[in-house]
Amino acid sequence: MAIMRQELALNNDNWGVIESAAPILKLFYDITVETSAEKNVSLAEVIRLCGIMKNHAVATLKRKVGKGIQKTIMTLPSTSEPLTSTSTTMTSIWDQFHKEVAKLTPTIPLAAGIVELDKYLQEPLLQRCNDPLRW
Repeated sequence: MAIMRQELALNNDNWGVIESAAPILKLFYDITVETSAEKNVSLAEVIRLCGIMKNHAVATLKRKVGKGIQKTIMTLPSTSEPLTSTSTTMTSIWDQFHKEVAKLTPTIPLAAGIVELDKYLQEPLLQRCNDPLRW
């Protein structure tokens, strides 16, 4: 489609800026969709999403600027999310979470059963007069 005003046409530099901003904007879009899907968003989820955004920013800055700026980012308030490098072409904001869960989940079914049994045996005993449904 032709543009009536030539000064509004985008040149190659403008398109380059738009293409480099797209992954960052996609992250914000995904987080907006995630938080908008729930009526009440818990603080734990907000902290998790902030950690995801921080990791994404650190990974982007490492790739674009280098390690010099990373020291400045490391002084930001810490979240429960570990600082691991994530790709800026992430398909979902939950990719890093799923990778962490996969590391913690045993791949052998027998091992998973043993781990679950160990967790059960580590639980403290309830007194006879306590309510078993109250955590």
